[in-house]
Amino acid sequence: MPKRVVGVYLLLNFLVSLSMAYMAGTYITFLRHHGLDYVSAIIPNIAYFVTIFIFELPTGAIADVFGRKFSFVLSCFIWVAAKVVYFFADNLLAFVAAEIIAAIGQTCASGAFEAWVVDSLRHEGYKGETVKIFSSGLKTKQAAMIVGAIVGTWVSKDNIAMPWIAGAITFFITAILAMFLMKEKYFVKKNFSFVSGCKEVGKTIQRGGECVLKNKNIRFVITSSAVLAFAVQAPNMQWQPFFQGLGVNRLFFGWLFAFIAIAAMIGSHYGPWLLQKIKSERKAISITLSLVGLFVFLTAIGAFKLFLALPAFLTHEIFRGLYQPIKSQYLNENIASEERATLNSFESLTSHVFGAAGLVVSGVLAKELSVEWCWLIFGLATILASWKINKK
Repeated sequence: MPKRVVGVYLLLNFLVSLSMAYMAGTYITFLRHHGLDYVSAIIPNIAYFVTIFIFELPTGAIADVFGRKFSFVLSCFIWVAAKVVYFFADNLLAFVAAEIIAAIGQTCASGAFEAWVVDSLRHEGYKGETVKIFSSGLKTKQAAMIVGAIVGTWVSKDNIAMPWIAGAITFFITAILAMFLMKEKYFVKKNFSFVSGCKEVGKTIQRGGECVLKNKNIRFVITSSAVLAFAVQAPNMQWQPFFQGLGVNRLFFGWLFAFIAIAAMIGSHYGPWLLQKIKSERKAISITLSLVGLFVFLTAIGAFKLFLALPAFLTHEIFRGLYQPIKSQYLNENIASEERATLNSFESLTSHVFGAAGLVVSGVLAKELSVEWCWLIFGLATILASWKINKK
């Protein structure tokens, strides 16, 4: 296995995750601190998902045409701007602006970074499975999330906006390192005029769409990702008020998020093991989706006691961790190299569209019913959806 490629992937993956994690333990509390309720708190995130929808495919295609390294470095610098805007923001409109900037940054890297890893490994002669590499990447990400969430909660003690500055600094460092460490010797840079470049991007998107329509395995992955993206919005956006209602102090949210990250690390570690036992990525994906839904449901059932709700919630995180490396291998095994970034972006785009829908539904249900009822409904819907897509 080409150690340098894997090492660079893990390092940059760690730094990107660290940059994003500083607010993980306080983000919803930050929004509520500025007067947003369950419904208004989803508006910045909807702006994020809508922007993803608009920019995901063009930026993925640009990575295929102009280079994965260029897209990743650009992403980091855009994220710096988003973090700085969030630091100074104190109203809903400013939060929306920050999320739009962040979404553009995210789209630049979402398809490009994984594509860079896979193509660099193939260029170095590696012909093995990538599931173990993506599993290691997810564990590295979760380790960074643990550190970032704890540090972020600590620095927010006196100023709840300080984690945004920590994220901006870390993203800037990541961009500089990527400029020197990421190599694309195999990539042939194309000299286009603006018009011819746009035409080439359009052709790449068209080829990607044709692949999705023809390949049932890609369609299955995209559908399963959509189900998961919809399902997890309720726990993603509501876990802080949920556990605050069970008596957990805000200053402990960083540590609680650390347990969440550890649970996801456990899941990602056993992803290759589960795949070896089941010997079918499709079946493994369906099982993990069902179990995510089941344990979201059980968390809501145990909502009257912390010692019941917390283990169920962490178990749902374990199965979310299991899903990611299996999904990444299954998707990338069915994608041609020249379309990899674009089709990874197709998958990411679909997830963000359904994630936006999940945000709206979960926000309304939490406000009109309760967080507990919202999680019960989402958990049951996820179980039913996972059974349905497995039969197709």
